[in-house]
Order: sequence, then C-alpha cells, then structure tokens
Amino acid sequence: MTDRFHARLAELDREPLRPAHGYTFRYLATHPGATTVDLAAHLLTLTERGHDYVRLADRLRTEVEQELADVTGPDRLAAVDQDLRAYIDLVYGVYGDRPIHFRPVW
Repeated sequence: MTDRFHARLAELDREPLRPAHGYTFRYLATHPGATTVDLAAHLLTLTERGHDYVRLADRLRTEVEQELADVTGPDRLAAVDQDLRAYIDLVYGVYGDRPIHFRPVW
C-alpha cells in the first residue's frame, strides 16, 4: 500500500513523503495550535539508543561546563549563568502562560 500511495503521489507530481511526515502532517492538521513540544509528546518515543545518546550528551555538556569553570572559575561561571538568566527573563519573560526554561541546545 505504501508503494502504491507513493506511486499515486508521483503521478500527481508530488514527491513521496516518509511515513513520519504523514503522521506529523495529520496531527498538525487536526491540532492547528500544536507546538513542537506537543508534537514531540504525541509522536516521539526514544529508543534505548536514543536514551544512551541523551545520557552521553548530558555527560559531555557537564564536561564542557567544567572546562569553562576551570578557565573562568566556578564563581564567575555562576555569575555569567545568573546574568544570562536575568537577560532572558528581561527579553523573553514567559512564552504564553509558561515561563521559559533553559535547556541544552544539542
């Protein structure tokens, strides 16, 4: 059925989509106000490999932060963190009714 579906898309000069795209589009079509977080909560489940990657990324982030603390000193790093949080609060405040939280960018 998937092959036939993709063949029909090609007949209509539309490029084939992966099944994940179809599920995503269908969810977004029925939930027009959905955020990325809503979409992820609905569609994504991490595999054990994904969980391993998240743990590795957390460990590496901690190591990089420690390297920065070794160069600047822990007190200065804490001050920079506090300054950045104050700036984010000033500029962005809250998103909708939810406060903005820092999160890794990896």
